[in-house]
Amino acid sequence: MRKILVISLGLVLFTGTVVSAENYKDCTRLREIYKRGVAGTRAAARATGAMFEPEDFGVNRSKDLDRDGAACEDTPRKMKTIKRYKIAPGAKLKGANLKGANLKGVNLIDANLSDANLTNANLSGAWMDSANLTGADLSGANMKGVSIGSISAYAGPGANLTGTNLTGVNLSGTDLKELNLKRVNLKGANFRGANLWSSDLTGANLSGANLSDTNLESANLVGADLSGADLTSANLFGADFSDANLGGINWSYVNLGAVTLNRANLAGVNWSGVSLGGANLKEANLKGANLSGVRTNNITLSSANLEDANLSDAYLLEANLIAANLKGANLIGANLTGANLIGADLAGAKLIGANLTGADLTGAILTGANLTGANLTRAKMPKT
Repeated sequence: MRKILVISLGLVLFTGTVVSAENYKDCTRLREIYKRGVAGTRAAARATGAMFEPEDFGVNRSKDLDRDGAACEDTPRKMKTIKRYKIAPGAKLKGANLKGANLKGVNLIDANLSDANLTNANLSGAWMDSANLTGADLSGANMKGVSIGSISAYAGPGANLTGTNLTGVNLSGTDLKELNLKRVNLKGANFRGANLWSSDLTGANLSGANLSDTNLESANLVGADLSGADLTSANLFGADFSDANLGGINWSYVNLGAVTLNRANLAGVNWSGVSLGGANLKEANLKGANLSGVRTNNITLSSANLEDANLSDAYLLEANLIAANLKGANLIGANLTGANLIGADLAGAKLIGANLTGADLTGAILTGANLTGANLTRAKMPKT
């Protein structure tokens, strides 16, 4: 019995000193503790210089992008050479010709790749945080799972991609939060499931891009070209699309809460049944758009072009439609309770059965409008 008690006590003392392995959010956080990464085997530790910590490696195994048994490590002590170029953190590769090179999982943190030719290169799983890619050509490159912007969120300026050609690049599932992508050519790029939270995409070319399941919350897309892009299930909460080209987009299951779309081109858009809570669409072009059954409170559509738009059964409670162009619009059964329609042009509009309770139509044009069965209780009508 005494022997059993000693063993039990020993176990208690041992467990009291155990420090559980931690699954770090990303490599930046892990490297704050293990400066050269963690390895799961002694052989991997010797090859990469990473700390041998099998428990920590086990819970951070997903960060071992090059599958060498070490996570978040530096490049191996022996310098890696590809096409006569030395590949390493901080490498000076300005103007380098790495066309079609296999750079899978390489560490190019802080590297200077300005004006480099990386067309069709395989950069999947590469570390490129804070790399300088100004003027680099990455068209057709595979950048799936690349680490390129996560450090910039809290430690430094991040990667510079100004003017970069990323036509058709694969960035699916990549963390690109708070990244500067101003005027970058991302035509046809694959961002499926990527994190672009608060990234700056001002003037970027995203035509035909796959942005399905992408997090674009609070992103700046002012003046961007998103014509033909796929935004299925994308999170656009708080994003700014002012002056953007948004024609031909797939908007299925998109979160448009608090989105800004001032002067955006949305001609012919299909938003049937979409929730637009608090969206700002001042001066937006929605000519011929399908907004049937759309639901929103306090939406701003002042001076917007809604000519021939379908707004049947739309819920537009207290909407701001000052000076909006609603010529020929279908507003059958629409709920416009408390809406501000001062100076709006409703010539030829169909308002059959519409609810205009408390709406302000001062100065509105109603020539040829059909108001059969409309509820005009306490509505302010234009002077005849």
